[in-house]
Amino acid sequence: MKAEHTKTPWEVKRVATSMGYCYKVGSPDMANGPYGAICLYDDNTTLNPHSEGVQEANADFIVKACNSYDQDQATISALVGALEEITKGEGAFNRDPLTHAGNTIGSMKAIANAAVAEAEKGSI
Repeated sequence: MKAEHTKTPWEVKRVATSMGYCYKVGSPDMANGPYGAICLYDDNTTLNPHSEGVQEANADFIVKACNSYDQDQATISALVGALEEITKGEGAFNRDPLTHAGNTIGSMKAIANAAVAEAEKGSI
């Protein structure tokens, strides 16, 4: 059985090491508790000054992705639902040749706009 990931929200905690920094990524339980954390090391930046700050940016990116995952899945589901509704060809989308194109286009725009508005409430 596959283990579950730790609960969100995750955070970044910067910890000094003997040669630089470790950016501990995970939930507060991971960063401060017995579970351990994901560490991105930013060591020896004096030897490679181009790497300075990259690991911190990577840690922030991982946290943002993890913390937005549930909302992203809900957003994808809402957008797929809107597309499925449009593809049914029912109601205003009826394929009857006498149905006015303007009504169909207006209805599709309304469904798409509602889905986009819902998506914009999330992490997009």
